[in-house]
Amino acid sequence: MIKNNITDPRNNKKAHLHTPFVDETNPPNGLVVYTEPRRVFDGSLVFFTNPTQGVDMNVNGSSTGGSNEEVYNENHGGSPPTGGITEWDATNISGANFTFNSTTHAYAAYVTIIDYSIIDNIDSVTINGTNITNTTLTAGGTDWTAATSNAATATSLASAIDGVTGVSASSTNAVVTVLSDTGSDITTFTTTGDAGELIASALSINATATTNNNSMQLDRDAGTIVLSNFVSLSGWIYITAWSTGGSLKEVEVEVRTAGILTGNLVNLSTYISTVTFNTWQNFTIPLSDLGLSGQSIDQVVFRTRDLGGGPPPNYFLDYIQWSAISGSALGPTAYTIRPSGEEVAYVDKLRITMVDAFTGFVTVSGSTQNATMPALPYNALLGLPALTTGLNIRATRRGEIAFNSNIKQLSDFLQLPDVELSHFGSDGTNTWMTIDLTFRPNPLPLSPNFDDNITVTINDNMSDLLLFRMSARLLEEKTS
Repeated sequence: MIKNNITDPRNNKKAHLHTPFVDETNPPNGLVVYTEPRRVFDGSLVFFTNPTQGVDMNVNGSSTGGSNEEVYNENHGGSPPTGGITEWDATNISGANFTFNSTTHAYAAYVTIIDYSIIDNIDSVTINGTNITNTTLTAGGTDWTAATSNAATATSLASAIDGVTGVSASSTNAVVTVLSDTGSDITTFTTTGDAGELIASALSINATATTNNNSMQLDRDAGTIVLSNFVSLSGWIYITAWSTGGSLKEVEVEVRTAGILTGNLVNLSTYISTVTFNTWQNFTIPLSDLGLSGQSIDQVVFRTRDLGGGPPPNYFLDYIQWSAISGSALGPTAYTIRPSGEEVAYVDKLRITMVDAFTGFVTVSGSTQNATMPALPYNALLGLPALTTGLNIRATRRGEIAFNSNIKQLSDFLQLPDVELSHFGSDGTNTWMTIDLTFRPNPLPLSPNFDDNITVTINDNMSDLLLFRMSARLLEEKTS
């Protein structure tokens, strides 16, 4: 006699006879089994598409060129910087733990020329910080000149600051705007000039002392603003800690009109990397994500959420604005796939394809033969420098985010699990590469009943790529 065991390969548990509870003296024994209908799937290749751009994703998705509305860019119109006055009025509305004039970290800094005629050769501006050369720039023709007007003086000073490693600077009328380069952080920005001559400020919103449900509001005291001229809410965040413990660690953003929620709340973690610390990150929230289009609004609210073990998110905010576009810029541009029929579809793989006018191979240094290797920089996308905001890949199921990743450079792709640089090649002039992202152990289900979808949003200018497309392998169950 041959004995057989039926064993579940997943947990090595053996099947056994079951004695049902029945009203009999000697009930029968037997195996409990169930049957499942045979399921047959049709596989298809689908491209991510945009209603106006089609399948081509090498577009200018940046929010640039238009007339932006400043929400928090610490005041640069003539008030002393120690006051921490913002473009919109900043107040704590729950708790008192946000501070609005922090000098610890800043993405942006400003100099306002008040009276060029009394600036002399002992007046100076000093800038320093992470990845910024500690520099003091002196007036009187040494580094910059008190020229023939406030605006001309601002132009001269902006040119001098723009030459400092780690920042860029420009001027508009009598105001010099200084922005941190990628990886830089302004920690010192001072002037020896009197307040009647020029003022300098580099401030940010400090949220490191906030706890659960602490919130602050930026209120437009000039009245409501109509959003039909804008495409996104953008800004910069500097994270010093973001715990992975607990059940909820988040920074929530919402827009209001006279205290009433307009549109819907969003989680800032969707648009940034919460594991990237001690550097400024850009976030761009499309109006569509906020549930907004042409409404009139007057308030922006940020809220810290902290439930469960571990500390709350610690962060700074700066350079917040409503962004407009002009010229070739499209603003955030979304490409989507979703089920084509009435049945649940399953996505098991995404493929990203890029081509650029870029030399893709280099000779190995010190080799004794003609050895070469791929020249694929980790901190770029082929020849395209690392993105400022990043392209956002997000899967939504039943109204919840099932997968989210923000990609700025090649290494951001490669550090994800189940991602493979599957193909690459070059003709010596142009280089191409494909990256595969596989959903394991099970494909990602998308239901048409809940408008489940995967969306890729372009937030930067990617038009320099010769080709950029994304596709998915979609499995849909046959109904007959």
